[in-house]
Amino acid sequence: MKVFELKQLIAENRKVAKAMVEKAESENREMTPEESQAFADLNNTVESLKSRVAALESVGGDEAPVEEETPARSTKPISFESRTFSAQVDTKKPKQYFLTRAIAQLGDRNGNRRLDGYEAEVSQELANRRGKLPQGFYMPLNFANPLGDPHQTRALTTSTGSGAVPSILDASLIDLLRPKIKVVALGATLIEASGGTFKLPRQNAGASVYWVAESGSPTTSNLTIDQVTFTPKTIGMTTDISRQFALEANQDGEMLVRNDFAKGMALGVDLGAIAGSGSSNQPTGALNHSSVTTIAMGTNGLAPDYNTFVDMEQTVATANADEGSLGFLVNPKLRAKLKKTAKIGTTFPEYIWERDNTLVGYRAEVSTQVPSDLTKGSSSGVCSAAIFGDWSSMVIATWSEVDVIVDPYSGSTSGTVRVVALQNVDIQLRHPESFVRVLDFLTA
Repeated sequence: MKVFELKQLIAENRKVAKAMVEKAESENREMTPEESQAFADLNNTVESLKSRVAALESVGGDEAPVEEETPARSTKPISFESRTFSAQVDTKKPKQYFLTRAIAQLGDRNGNRRLDGYEAEVSQELANRRGKLPQGFYMPLNFANPLGDPHQTRALTTSTGSGAVPSILDASLIDLLRPKIKVVALGATLIEASGGTFKLPRQNAGASVYWVAESGSPTTSNLTIDQVTFTPKTIGMTTDISRQFALEANQDGEMLVRNDFAKGMALGVDLGAIAGSGSSNQPTGALNHSSVTTIAMGTNGLAPDYNTFVDMEQTVATANADEGSLGFLVNPKLRAKLKKTAKIGTTFPEYIWERDNTLVGYRAEVSTQVPSDLTKGSSSGVCSAAIFGDWSSMVIATWSEVDVIVDPYSGSTSGTVRVVALQNVDIQLRHPESFVRVLDFLTA
């Protein structure tokens, strides 16, 4: 083959790799073991082609001898893992991020407790972007994507996580059934903060308009500004992992640990945004915010009806807040009740929960993080909540990435490594009047 043909093959292989990288990033996923091998094979092909080109050019030749197998453009699917950095096509062995490898490095009891490799590079880059050093190392949440109980504790060993440690066959991990993360999906605003407490200015009143007689002057009035204060609050979770599991876990085991942290932390933030108490170091969620309007169903609560959802829409519109990311958030019990409750008709009824998953024409999302065990009067533990509003008015501020601290000593007698994940977060409503809630729908 001629030199220009070899170079053309190199370019074609790189083009395929770039296309695969962009596809994987758009799907926000990592390489499978098969894809990793395909990528390695492709790199070997490129390196072989480059060597042949270099050899020909060094002697001034223009044509390579025909070999038994001519390297050709790979047709196997190739993928990069999702990563914090912008993906680039690299002819070297692709870098992969392994949370379990970082945990094993920092959980070493022989004194070599030092983060190294690509995991160290990622942590350092995130620290540079935030301008803040971690206590342990930063784990990028966007590897599993996305932002339960904010202080949950789990135990993970080669027994409890045995499905992730290979024996003969490498089966796919069956993930835990978790609540769904909804406030960000509905349009909550995410901002990165630095330093400590900060304030966002907010206009809470405008100048008045007057009609005046000829040569008259309008009365002087001024717009007024107040501030929304954000104060960092720490959310965390703890997991005990056997050192053997961290060393032996395969790709599924890696995803088990990574997803457990990423989803657990994100669900904690989601729950805080929905139902945070505002006390005990929690942010104040939309269901407990003192300035959010509450529509009461009755002394002891009432079954949901179509008019109430129209009233919720009207409440937000009357406050001139019916714009942006408008939508309802309910729980599965309320959705089931609405699917059984007719808004019109009896023989061929139309139900409150519409077939396109909307309520009174607005998007409706469902999460078990919306409580269904509230009490109103004599209706104890059987009332459900619902929220409607402009979700872009909910602001979630983060002061850091997820800071992962590895403690190899607390569980030393049992041979486990304790891993603690922490993140500084606060949640505020820019305009509480952008939301309305019901706390006493009877759904039992």
